[in-house]
Amino acid sequence: MSHQACNQTSFNTELYSPGELVEAARRVMGDIDLDPASSLKANQLVKANRIFTKRGDGLTKKWAGRVWMNHPWGAKENACKPNCNKKRCETRGWHLAKDFPGNAAWINKLVGSYENGDVTEAMCITYASTSEAWFKPLKQYAICFLDGRTAFHDPQGNELDQNTKGCAVTYLGPNIGDFYAEFSAFGDVMLPFMHNPRGTALLDQLLHSLHISHLTNAGFDEQDIACFGEVFRQVSRKTELIGEIHE
Repeated sequence: MSHQACNQTSFNTELYSPGELVEAARRVMGDIDLDPASSLKANQLVKANRIFTKRGDGLTKKWAGRVWMNHPWGAKENACKPNCNKKRCETRGWHLAKDFPGNAAWINKLVGSYENGDVTEAMCITYASTSEAWFKPLKQYAICFLDGRTAFHDPQGNELDQNTKGCAVTYLGPNIGDFYAEFSAFGDVMLPFMHNPRGTALLDQLLHSLHISHLTNAGFDEQDIACFGEVFRQVSRKTELIGEIHE
């Protein structure tokens, strides 16, 4: 999606993704078929071929194709009961009329839809919350840990300075080399963990694309080859580290 709750407890879902990240995602995936948590206004930026709005409840729908997701961030919370006296409601000044599904519901839906083949490629932007259980399913995929604190935008296009944590963009798909090339400008790109079967499969796809006898004859230019070389160096070092751990 292109808008979400940037502060984990704010439930403000009108904060839009940085356009440069959306455009980089489009270059990697070729297009965006679906934004599962969006609005007509937000889609002016994302330009997804199909969107699910808040009223449409994307979590109940089937996801397919190439997905960009910037879901409503926050912890799961049940709707308030009559005469609710929750401290968090007192603090924020209002009650929750409907259940708020939380990060895990969106991440699990995305990963599940990719692993069953309905989603062919996907990117999602989240907090880089490596200690949280909801983030764990993303660790088997390629991740760009964005430099600094990512600035989101309001519906009028104004840049907002309210993000309290670092963010990450996770890529689910076979074009890891393209993801690395595009997103290295925004932060450090980490490859899938080798000893995870799914991560190994993704790495194998990358290595297959690089094991071409003559890269130049295959249509790659010098910049492509230099990028591949850097990826190989990262892979080699990561393999060495894993070997050291398991020896």
